[in-house]
Amino acid sequence: MRKVTFFTLGMLAAGLAALPARAEVVTSPTKALRLLTEARVAARKCGYLAPATHQELTGYAARAELVAVRRSGAAAARQALKDGRRRGATGCSAEKRALVMAVLEGARKAARRASQSPRRTQRRETATRVRRAVWRAERADGRAGSVRAYVTLASAYYHALKCRNRPQAELMRMWRRVRRAHYDLLHTAGGAAVARAKHEAARKGYARGCR
Repeated sequence: MRKVTFFTLGMLAAGLAALPARAEVVTSPTKALRLLTEARVAARKCGYLAPATHQELTGYAARAELVAVRRSGAAAARQALKDGRRRGATGCSAEKRALVMAVLEGARKAARRASQSPRRTQRRETATRVRRAVWRAERADGRAGSVRAYVTLASAYYHALKCRNRPQAELMRMWRRVRRAHYDLLHTAGGAAVARAKHEAARKGYARGCR
């Protein structure tokens, strides 16, 4: 079996094994995204996690969305998000709480595996060189303005998520603006450019300190 990326095969192997009704193996980025979205929505609705832990889970979901867009396309990622939100909002129960904790633990294990990979540094350096080359090409064909605007908007949202220093209503307004910009950029720049821009926005947003 070929090696897969963050949030794919086996992410929930340990956690969901204890839940016979929901035991499943993550075999695609969209499936991982759907489960992480379901867990994130349920945790927020039912108050299963402390704010800092919910923020951690939100970060994993954001990375999973990035992978899903890259690997499966924007349409499939949107459907996974829709399915995950619908499942997560169905109600609160002991089984739902167990699912949230299993998904969180599975995501943490996947993150640890990724951080322990001996080739991680090399892959990061290669990805950085590729990203810089692509962004130079985007500037040359006139798309950089919209990409930069999206990165600025989305990084502010990720920073607000990290710091939790804004009212929930304002966070929701920011989220809606980011989602509109996301799909607008898909039409003008394509899925690959959006995935790179989202990754850059998340990196910048989470790297900034909180006041």
